[in-house]
Amino acid sequence: MVLMRVCLSKSESYKEPQEKECRDVYRGMAAEIDARSEAPLYRQISTLLERRIEEGRLRPGDRLPPERELMGLIGVSRSTLRSALSDLIGRRYLSATQGRGNFVLEPPRRRPLRILALERFRADHWSVAPLHYDWISDAAKANHLQIHYHYIPTVEDLMQTLRQPPSGYDGLLIFRTLPEWSEALSGLTREVLDQLSVPIMVIGRPIRNRKMSAVSYDYLEATRRAAGKLIGLGHSRIGFIGGPPVRGHSFMEFFEGYRTAMQAAALPEMKEDMLFLQGEVVVGGVSPESIMTQIHEFLQARRFTAVIVGLVLDPFEKAVQKAGIVLPDELSVIAVTEEAVLDRAVIRWSAMSEPSADMVRRGVGLLREVCFGMADPGVYEVIAPEERAGATCRRLDAAPPSR
Repeated sequence: MVLMRVCLSKSESYKEPQEKECRDVYRGMAAEIDARSEAPLYRQISTLLERRIEEGRLRPGDRLPPERELMGLIGVSRSTLRSALSDLIGRRYLSATQGRGNFVLEPPRRRPLRILALERFRADHWSVAPLHYDWISDAAKANHLQIHYHYIPTVEDLMQTLRQPPSGYDGLLIFRTLPEWSEALSGLTREVLDQLSVPIMVIGRPIRNRKMSAVSYDYLEATRRAAGKLIGLGHSRIGFIGGPPVRGHSFMEFFEGYRTAMQAAALPEMKEDMLFLQGEVVVGGVSPESIMTQIHEFLQARRFTAVIVGLVLDPFEKAVQKAGIVLPDELSVIAVTEEAVLDRAVIRWSAMSEPSADMVRRGVGLLREVCFGMADPGVYEVIAPEERAGATCRRLDAAPPSR
């Protein structure tokens, strides 16, 4: 017992000058507060504490003084101090332990950021090559991030997660949302946006609002260029195959690109030349048999000489083979899809390709910049399409076959 008391006494006497030095760190903060600044007082305090942690003046494992003492050292009210501490806890500069106090954590710039990826997953996930998980993993390693996945089965769960994200994460990542997710994200109210507590990055969907960042492929430009090329080759009746045009989703951008090119060339839009697929459209995976059936029936009744296929190349390829259509003699085709799909296709398609891995890498890197305050939330960037030469597109030199 005597030995234990001596050890404790030595420990306490060793810590005493260190704790005095720490208190001197807080005393200087009051003089740095700018009463004329537009920044709220609690935000100024959290920024000053953050700076001291980044500079190493407050070290990982240091315990902050009790609230009452800290209020006196800095010269602020309890509510202001608690708001500042809550901000730092939310951004992982501090941790709070019930009954023990607040402790300094390793600064985010020196530790891997923790990012939560919201994912619905697929029931038949074993039938899909999980390429996008590999892209995200590679991008996370390149940017010193930790990616964890969180199952979100419904739109209601998505909205609840945005309102109250799980604690301990620096940002949220959403990759290629379903149409209903895209519509919900595009329609977020100002109230919900103002309550977002961590940065959010949407990759692969054209979501534009003032609080959520996004990196997307330029779907509209890709389809516009595809239609323009077919028009330039002499095709005046061009079909379109894509998913339902939903706000905030790539399917809408695909359709708008097609419409823009047709209107610019003064070509009529024929309803019978457009197919908006019904049911779940799987991008980069195995689509349901019903999708292939819809495409097959659409091709059988065609009167167009060329068609643009948006994203759904796998079932389209199967439908062409089932119908016995000779490409490009009977039908010219330009696909707008991702590189990985083109690489595994049986047919060498003429295409506007999406550099998916580059898009993911840029999105994850930009999320890191937003988390560190190096970029503003709400930034929107697009990745330009890349043309890939194939054997499924030719100049029209004959009238379309009669039906």
